[in-house]
Amino acid sequence: MNNSNNREMLIKAAQCYVKAGWLADASRVWEEIGEYWEAAAIYEQQEKWEQAARCYLKVGDC
Repeated sequence: MNNSNNREMLIKAAQCYVKAGWLADASRVWEEIGEYWEAAAIYEQQEKWEQAARCYLKVGDC
């Protein structure tokens, strides 16, 4: 599987985790593929402020 297909599958997995309510898994996948805005939003929903801040800082480093 090429990188594009792999990334697409990971995005689909993260979206499924969100729909299933498995937010910790979803945010982990979003971080893994570098979608820090998505991960931060989920961390905020869970009131995990430290993890959200870490993701926002990673966005700022890009």
